[in-house]
Amino acid sequence: MRFTNKVLLLLSFLLIFGSCEVPKKELDPSIMEYLVSNGITVIPIDGNSKRLKVNLSRQTNLSEERIGKLDKIKDQLVELDLSDSNFTNGMINSLSGFSNLEKLNLSDTKISDAAVAIFSKFGKLKTLNIANTSVSADRIAKLMDEIPGLNIDQGGSDNNVSKLSAPTIEAATEIFSDKLHVKLLSSIKNTKIYYSLDGSEPDEKSSLYSKPLELTKTTQVKATAVKIAGQAGLVATKQFIQTNVKVKNISLETPPDEKYKASGASSLIDHLRGGSNFSTQFWLAYQGKNLVANLELEKIQEVAQVNVSALADANNWIHYPKGIKVWSGKSSNDMKLVKEVTFEKLDGSDPIAAKYFSASFEPMQTKHLKVEIISQMQNPNWHPSKGEPCWIFVDEIIVE
Repeated sequence: MRFTNKVLLLLSFLLIFGSCEVPKKELDPSIMEYLVSNGITVIPIDGNSKRLKVNLSRQTNLSEERIGKLDKIKDQLVELDLSDSNFTNGMINSLSGFSNLEKLNLSDTKISDAAVAIFSKFGKLKTLNIANTSVSADRIAKLMDEIPGLNIDQGGSDNNVSKLSAPTIEAATEIFSDKLHVKLLSSIKNTKIYYSLDGSEPDEKSSLYSKPLELTKTTQVKATAVKIAGQAGLVATKQFIQTNVKVKNISLETPPDEKYKASGASSLIDHLRGGSNFSTQFWLAYQGKNLVANLELEKIQEVAQVNVSALADANNWIHYPKGIKVWSGKSSNDMKLVKEVTFEKLDGSDPIAAKYFSASFEPMQTKHLKVEIISQMQNPNWHPSKGEPCWIFVDEIIVE
């Protein structure tokens, strides 16, 4: 045989056998005896000693040292059950050498997001059970991108499944006069975003987001992200208010607290929100008092609603308003009460957040409005400091 033909034959042999997976070694019986003596039961899958399963479920004495004993079968170990054991993030590195794992059960353990990074090294992993752990839906979603095709069991009920973080609702402003474009964004790759514009809770039956939304009227936008079918994430909500009513002058009947006076009365009509932090420079605040503002519009025009943006932060004795009263007139000397609204009683469930409260009335021609934002005055009975004078924080009064 010519030398050239011999070389070609050798190369063909190397390509064929070099591309094949190296078969797992037969297991030395003495290793099985060693593991059993250490309280570790090894089970051949379908009687094949080259494919092994270890069940350490419900073990309360696991440690890195004990799990490290499995290194002796790391090439053959394809299934490992650590469910309902004392396994924690601190032991996760003990699994780093088990690159042939196909199935891993860590349900009902104390692992969290910090432990998940190691799983991306398991190129053969097909099934991962992390039900009833502290691993977040966001981290699970990222892991699905790192290991395509990985089947992740998060538990069987909504109560046990963490939810994907809510999308971001982004726009140039929250208060507009003509039209406004709104973007919906998710920090998680390959998610679908569903939204609603009618106040309903969005799900996979709602509108699918594909391009910026164009708003031409006052609208509450709600959005949720979906990575796994049937598992809608947390819902983001933002109110956008459309108004062509311009306020010429505004004054307060009593000054706000010296510590929380923003830029004075004009801060209530500058279209700048204060966010969820009461210490920002946009909030006006009163303790144990109502806020009463007098507004003069640029011209006599039709109005039908007053919106008030207020803050809740119960830990700092800040509560949403109890109600709103609105007076209207074509002159400041000719005012009449047109609306009085009382809101639902507080129950302590409100998160730290700013939201709008509205008082609607029959459309009427007017130039002057008086708005009284009624405080709770005292912390409610459920509050740890019940009966103490509480705060009302307001950053905007918007007329529609």
